[in-house]
Amino acid sequence: MESENKLREMYDRLIDYYSVITIEPKATVDRMISLKMREGLTREEAICKLYSEIFPYRHVGLKTPLKRDLEEALRSLRAESYEAGTSVGLAIVSMLILMFFMLAPPFAAIISLVLFPILFFAIAYSSSRRTFWSFSEDIIVEGAGNYLSEIIKETPNVFQKLTLQNISYEVSENVLNIKLNLEKTIVERSRSFSGGDDGFTVTVGSTTATKLVDIGYFNIKAEFTRRNGDLVVKARYEGNPPPAYGSLAAEAYEKTIVAFRTAVRESYEKLKPRKIMAIDFVKLAELISSSGIVLKAVKCPNCGANIDLPEKGDTVKCPYCGAVVRAIDVYKMIKDLMKEIKL
Repeated sequence: MESENKLREMYDRLIDYYSVITIEPKATVDRMISLKMREGLTREEAICKLYSEIFPYRHVGLKTPLKRDLEEALRSLRAESYEAGTSVGLAIVSMLILMFFMLAPPFAAIISLVLFPILFFAIAYSSSRRTFWSFSEDIIVEGAGNYLSEIIKETPNVFQKLTLQNISYEVSENVLNIKLNLEKTIVERSRSFSGGDDGFTVTVGSTTATKLVDIGYFNIKAEFTRRNGDLVVKARYEGNPPPAYGSLAAEAYEKTIVAFRTAVRESYEKLKPRKIMAIDFVKLAELISSSGIVLKAVKCPNCGANIDLPEKGDTVKCPYCGAVVRAIDVYKMIKDLMKEIKL
């Protein structure tokens, strides 16, 4: 009985949600449930899955949240765009019909005058309304656990270069928060008709104009953790697009999320050689001794004299000619020598 009440609560809330973007919310919800049932789900499972897509972190008594992939999350956003466009189109048609009835007998004209402003404000509200969208995922970078602190600092810089967007970000402990505002340029086409002097000739003209659409804010909250030597990034993405531009928002969100994934991985690739370059003679001694080799001195690459290796630091100077030998150079020399021995 309790589960039935929770299911009814989810179903009613879905209808309330779609009531602001479509004139037939119940039919819309039933249609979306039917589409999911065609995938092999029961009606109860279909309602739960649809509810989790619309309200991903507002479950009603669900024991485990249902996960979804990015394509599925974006599909629900595009569906809202379609529903919003249909609602506005029907409202405009209704306004045209009311304008016709305004010319009818007084009773119909009075009703039309009352309903006309209601439809007008409904269209204005639908155009200005914004919806909430979110998606969560885990990004795993193998072998990058030891680079956590460096990657979390480098990721925003790489992300900004990839997106070419102005971003603001902050790092608190191992959590990275990125905020940006997304915009999209669209091309609008319109046609104009004009009659000729003879009353029969019709001239058709077309114009194009570009329009900058504000898709709204986009937030990324990423928690960086280590797991068995790997780097695990628990990322959550949030946006507030206007439903009328849901398809544009879906396209922009997909590019932004892919850019963030790439930024995390590129930061690791960028930092790997830097980590090796930071080797000093203490680390060098540890690496060599782990292979059972004891190295006390090397030949100067300039004069050939023996140079005793220091116990610390990352450089040593030849006492004879003054040439500087770096720990990384010694490491590369030993590494190349080991490769030749294996061959």
